[in-house]
Amino acid sequence: MTTVNGIKNPSKQIASKQTVSKQTIFLVIVGLSALSISLIYQPLPENFPQPWKYRFLSFWAHLFSKIGYLGEQVNLFDRIHVLRFLYYIAVGCFQIRDPQHHLKVYDRKILNISVRIYEPEEFAHEDKMPTVIHFHGGGWLLGCRETYDQVTYALANLTRALVISVEYRRVPEHYFPAALDDCTLITYELFRNAANYRIDVNRITLAGDSAGGNLALVITQSLLRDGFSPRAACLIYPALQFFDFTLPSYRLYLPRNILGVINEQNFLEVMSELTQSKIKVTRDVLFNNHTSAKDKKRLRPYVDAQKYLPISLPFDSDEEGDENLIQNLSFLISPKMSPLLVSDEELSKLPPIILFTTEYDILRDEGFIFAERLKSLNKTLYHHHFPTTFHGAHLLIHVQTLFFAVLLITLDCYNTQAGDETSTEEPSTVDSRTTTTTATTSTIATTSTTANSTSISTGSSSPNTTTTPITESTQTSTTTSEASLSSIKNNLGFILGLSLGLGMPVFLYWSS
Repeated sequence: MTTVNGIKNPSKQIASKQTVSKQTIFLVIVGLSALSISLIYQPLPENFPQPWKYRFLSFWAHLFSKIGYLGEQVNLFDRIHVLRFLYYIAVGCFQIRDPQHHLKVYDRKILNISVRIYEPEEFAHEDKMPTVIHFHGGGWLLGCRETYDQVTYALANLTRALVISVEYRRVPEHYFPAALDDCTLITYELFRNAANYRIDVNRITLAGDSAGGNLALVITQSLLRDGFSPRAACLIYPALQFFDFTLPSYRLYLPRNILGVINEQNFLEVMSELTQSKIKVTRDVLFNNHTSAKDKKRLRPYVDAQKYLPISLPFDSDEEGDENLIQNLSFLISPKMSPLLVSDEELSKLPPIILFTTEYDILRDEGFIFAERLKSLNKTLYHHHFPTTFHGAHLLIHVQTLFFAVLLITLDCYNTQAGDETSTEEPSTVDSRTTTTTATTSTIATTSTTANSTSISTGSSSPNTTTTPITESTQTSTTTSEASLSSIKNNLGFILGLSLGLGMPVFLYWSS
């Protein structure tokens, strides 16, 4: 037997150590991977598209939010700036500028407010251009013209309309109504002096998503009161009311931490930042304790879940709210912040409304209530609900099915001469949880897109319209056994991942 310095067969021992080392590295990698999966994993419905992409985005957004929160506690940096940076990295730093699109993109200031303008080159010598004034979303504190560049660029490219993206002031640097003031100032300037900007005043559409959708509808209502006539309003999962936070969609999805940032803590902080006094908004708001008994009685008919929704979780209370919250948050239930809280007379004056709602969204139900109220008034409404889509989705998908449908409908509005009625097939009354598969107009019908990309309602019914029920998360039709099986499936991945993630380090320690 070979010995070296008293060690028997040293080459065999070296090989054994190398084998153990490789095994250790492999087990460490597997353990870390399993632990990562257990942290990223969250239960989602079986029909949810690309669930792991969503989980990955949610995990990093939530992680950055927590890092920002810890940084704030030790005065290192501001959490809002961390979230804005993540937002920019996720969707804002990818800019497509294809010469074949023939778009001229430039920044300028109008009344000292920054805007980004997307101008189709074929309008270079036109005096009157169809125009979209776009207000970005982001809960009044995130988002900017950079993060929305892909959206507004696509909007201009596919509609061949002039698109003006407004860079309004955000919280926490500026409180309410700074954003509304900026957007209102720009919009009124463009309506009053349309000729100076080569805009067709009869074909101006206001558009926005989430907080931007709120701004678009508030300003549309203001324009109508002052005698102006916007061509249409395009609203993508808009925030429409801050009166009732006990709607089923709030109670169902606020705890779900959508995209890692739409959660109870951030929701309350946004409301706090909107106030001039920066008061601490407590969970009492979620039980509608920010409104008085008088306001509850006055405003409830405008947001009556039992009347306008096919399913409701009654939580009606006419009790007096918290005096401090009532005083400091009174602006939340004004028409300048809650455009849904207006009379039917005001809603009846609205131009054609393009409305998109998504299932996994705290704002889902107010969108449906808005749609039902418009239909009861025989208003022209283009409404599509996406049963497997979440709030914010149109920003994260470069091939945007949701957004492409918006573009097609908006394009049709431009192709219709000002003053003419919007051309549609037989109008239909769409149930709050159904979507029609009828094409909306000749323009859309001849376009190579899916026929079910839109849903139409002008208030009258059509027996020829086929409808497809939409999955309702709060009222599932599955049996008890199916629900139990689904629950086991949803939790199995989490349990397995957590077990492996925690078990591997123990096994490595034991085997070393």
